[in-house]
Amino acid sequence: MKKSHLNVLVLTVAVGLLVFAGRSFAEDGGIYVGVQAQTGVRGSSSGSVEVTQHSDVGSRSNGEQENTSTSGFDRSRFNTSTFDEGTSSKNASVISASAVEIRGWDATQKQQFLGTVKAQAELRSGQDLQNFAKGVLLRDDNVEDVQVASDTVKVSYKEPAKLFGVFGSSLSAQVETDAQGRVKVHYPWYSFLFSVPSSVASAELETKLNASIGQTSLQNNLQGQAQVIQSISNILKAAHDTASS
Repeated sequence: MKKSHLNVLVLTVAVGLLVFAGRSFAEDGGIYVGVQAQTGVRGSSSGSVEVTQHSDVGSRSNGEQENTSTSGFDRSRFNTSTFDEGTSSKNASVISASAVEIRGWDATQKQQFLGTVKAQAELRSGQDLQNFAKGVLLRDDNVEDVQVASDTVKVSYKEPAKLFGVFGSSLSAQVETDAQGRVKVHYPWYSFLFSVPSSVASAELETKLNASIGQTSLQNNLQGQAQVIQSISNILKAAHDTASS
């Protein structure tokens, strides 16, 4: 058996074990997680590996109604009517923007939408902030998700990594600011299987982010929230480019 084929086989088994372990962990915690996944693994003699996964996930805990995620999107129009200004929970997401929502837009659609995005100083509503977040997603392909609550900003950002220290891959850095302006960065639980360049290590990113946006007032502050979103994108993009060079 060729070495490249053996590497692909080992990686396929590892991915299968990760999915199984994640499901077992969730069930032991009293949470039902249903996963339907299609995983593709492609390897080459150069040592690079690409892992693609398409999944539908449903969850149910303590008798709650099951929720399933879908990724349908109407490319013929921009939906700006889904923003919910009323939220009874302090930690509930006020706005949420995901790369899935804009995936598939062509260059014309992107340009038209960016023309509707207001500058930070002009933001007056939650919808303005949501459009601003989508604009950040459109300008930076590595931003995967943005969530903003009344006093918290969360951003998921794709950074370069190597599976088992060998196979080229990526990990999602989770960046979160709290009400006191402190910034925390962490990677998923399975990140122990990966190595990351020093420029995108959690401690390094936290130092840079806290120096730039630490103590920024977020409480019901649209301009401050927008500034934090943009700064996170800028700093993590610079770290990503350094790690990839």
